[in-house]
Amino acid sequence: MATEREDITLRGGQARKFRDIKESLEEDIGYEVTRNRVISHLLEHYDGPHW
Repeated sequence: MATEREDITLRGGQARKFRDIKESLEEDIGYEVTRNRVISHLLEHYDGPHW
């Protein structure tokens, strides 16, 4: 069975924000996390549109 996939590219402020979130998550967990883990964390804590 095929898995759905979404590829994204972040630049500028979005890339910096993603790195900040990743570093914060790594500090909380205590080890280096993958980009997929960061996205999973963001989706788990998403509570609706913020724009």
